[in-house]
Amino acid sequence: MSDDIRLEVSKSQPIPDGVVVFTIIRDERYLLPFFFEHYRALGVVQFVVYDDRSGRDTVDFLMAQADCVVVRSDHGFGDSFGTDSVGVQRRLPMVLKEVVPDNLFPGRWVLTVDADEFLILPPPFVDLAAFVSFLDRIGQPYATAPMVDFYGESLDARNYSHSLGPFAGNPYFDAGPYYYWTGYLAPVPFMGGIRHRMLKMLCQRRPDLLKSIYGDLIPGPAKSWKVPLLKHGCGVRRLGDHEISVAPATSGATALAHFKFCPDLDGKIERALSERQYYNASAEYAFLKTAIEELGSDSLVGAETRRFEGAASLGTAGLLETASA
Repeated sequence: MSDDIRLEVSKSQPIPDGVVVFTIIRDERYLLPFFFEHYRALGVVQFVVYDDRSGRDTVDFLMAQADCVVVRSDHGFGDSFGTDSVGVQRRLPMVLKEVVPDNLFPGRWVLTVDADEFLILPPPFVDLAAFVSFLDRIGQPYATAPMVDFYGESLDARNYSHSLGPFAGNPYFDAGPYYYWTGYLAPVPFMGGIRHRMLKMLCQRRPDLLKSIYGDLIPGPAKSWKVPLLKHGCGVRRLGDHEISVAPATSGATALAHFKFCPDLDGKIERALSERQYYNASAEYAFLKTAIEELGSDSLVGAETRRFEGAASLGTAGLLETASA
């Protein structure tokens, strides 16, 4: 394995032909059953999970899944593996996503997603086998996707029953588009999505709290795009979490339903702020904690809000185009 990552395979088995999911998790006990169900329904043949020190409940769940390979290492999320081309430190999650699928699955289609990201295929496709066959036919070894944050009536609505799936617990999203591809590796982002609206609400109500998190540099548009699906070993490489080594075409784009506001969010915030190992000393989690405290009961439903009713609703909102089968 390159980049000096030493992996330990805790649960292994042969991997059949077809699309594989690679994900990095830590204590995602609420989302994992829905995550596996969603991707099995799309035709994923195997899950390869990098487990970052999860608790017993999560480990037991993973070990019980017949279609799951579990890998670990002695590295921490905050470990650095040098810097990228613009001097940004290459943390463990970035390096894992860049090198693990390349090393384990040359010539294979791999869907690299986080446990809170649920892929939505463009109509008329309903399964990954047909979709990657389409991508192979047009000679495109990847598929891009906007990250669409889903949410409930309010931030307080995050504490719904664990038996309720993430789409049911978070039925809303904001209309797009969130960015515009211009022929470069990264698109031009717009100020859109629920995170931007929450930031704007806090800026109006408590600018002092935002300054305590970010200083004088209030965040601009978030990176609301990814390239989740990639055929490895075909000359195109991942560059961190969001880009690939070529300027992507806009054909065959998917969408990622992103579920941040779930029943286990409070625990994630507490742990992230305790460990301070995420980007900018876990500033995003400090923002979420502040938003919950200040905006928890406020309605998040506004003029930009749309209700999710399948892939077609993302298309109407400018976030997903119909693909030619």
